[in-house]
Amino acid sequence: MAETQSLLANGAHEASPASHGSRAPETPFRARISAIATLTLGILGSSLLPLPYAFAKSGVLLGVVTMLVVAVCNTATCYWLLRASHATGHDSYEGVAEAIGGKRWKVATQVSLVVLLLGTMCGDCAVLHDAGLRTVHKLWLGSPPDWLLWSNGRVIEVMIVVLLVFPLCLLRRMRSLEAAAYAGSVVVVSIIVIIVGDCWRADFPAIRDGDLRVWDMRWTPDLPEAFAVLGFSFYVQPILMPLLHEMPRGPVGIKLTQQASAIVVAGIAVVIYGFVGIFGAARYGHRTASDLLVNDWLGGKRLEGVLDAAVVGYLAISLPPIQLSLRLTLAKLIYGDDEEEETLDTGRHVLLTVCIVATSLGVALVFPTAAERIYAFTGATAVAMICYLLPVSLHLMLRRQTRNAVLPSESDDRVIGSPTLSQDSGFQESFLEVICPVAVCVVGVGLSLLALGPLVAALFTRQVPSESS
Repeated sequence: MAETQSLLANGAHEASPASHGSRAPETPFRARISAIATLTLGILGSSLLPLPYAFAKSGVLLGVVTMLVVAVCNTATCYWLLRASHATGHDSYEGVAEAIGGKRWKVATQVSLVVLLLGTMCGDCAVLHDAGLRTVHKLWLGSPPDWLLWSNGRVIEVMIVVLLVFPLCLLRRMRSLEAAAYAGSVVVVSIIVIIVGDCWRADFPAIRDGDLRVWDMRWTPDLPEAFAVLGFSFYVQPILMPLLHEMPRGPVGIKLTQQASAIVVAGIAVVIYGFVGIFGAARYGHRTASDLLVNDWLGGKRLEGVLDAAVVGYLAISLPPIQLSLRLTLAKLIYGDDEEEETLDTGRHVLLTVCIVATSLGVALVFPTAAERIYAFTGATAVAMICYLLPVSLHLMLRRQTRNAVLPSESDDRVIGSPTLSQDSGFQESFLEVICPVAVCVVGVGLSLLALGPLVAALFTRQVPSESS
């Protein structure tokens, strides 16, 4: 405990320049915009594809309420995690966990990060298989050659990963993907325009025919599937700390990262998910597929193929932020806590990247149709840990340990805000610092239990969860 108190007392000064890398000075505005673009790329990705399906199962009002609650909870845990980083002086998730809770909390964090990030990589590779196969069938003039369709299109999946995903995964800095993020935003806006336009022209058929509930919030057997999608579509915590490592040093960088995470999670993601989910469900109702690309939006095979190809490209550029975060976690786990991306030699850098991409691709090749189950499992376990349980637990432990402590600089403290260090023990402070975090934890655990339900039922019945149930 004495060592932990020492770390907390001096944490704001412990992050050395080497730990942040050598970066040319940049304006706060420029750094904030870059962080927003990078986090947006990381949070969306394949999360867009099942959103209409989730809203078709939940109904509009309940879907919106669930989405807003989850967005607020994830914004709060990002805030608490960054505030803990400021208090301890660490810019890695596992470093913060060790400084506050010791070795056991560090190990729990590392295991959860590996499960979540590797599971996401595997699931996204499986999604690339489906999207790539549809793209080839729709765009190829005539019949695609047999070698390309060998083993149900697995050759296509390997080509996408090797030619598109792997080269981007070799990048050392997450913010190097900023230009790709801007290109990806064009794809996302195009998807929104296509879905909204098609639904508008069809006069909202699912709502008009009563196939999509708008105000009804009653419980139905389909809701766990909807909660599993909406509940795990807002997490950025695994890529938040690697991004912080690339931001300006000190409290200013933490403040900019916190602002960017709030804008992305509670702003950009909510708006995009709302448009895609509500209008997509309003178009097809109970016929909405668990992957929005399965439904017909443009009314022509070639046009649908172009849309599929654009989504394949977007999914390919959304994988590297996940991979980079996993590579940093594994580097610290294998080579030591002092290992950073800047100090990782080229051989180890390439070896780790190859191993991560090859493992993810291998799992997806063996289980090409298991993306939904992979997402559900990682969401119900590792997302709950990384996005809810760990941030809240670390926040409460830090609050207890620093109850009567004072940060080295009050001005630095005010940059991000640290009510954990406040001497005020009134109801407002207790509500914000104890009751709200516990409520967030309850939300996370509840979503996990709901997501596990269909998986457990599938195990007992030896069936894959149905898309049309």
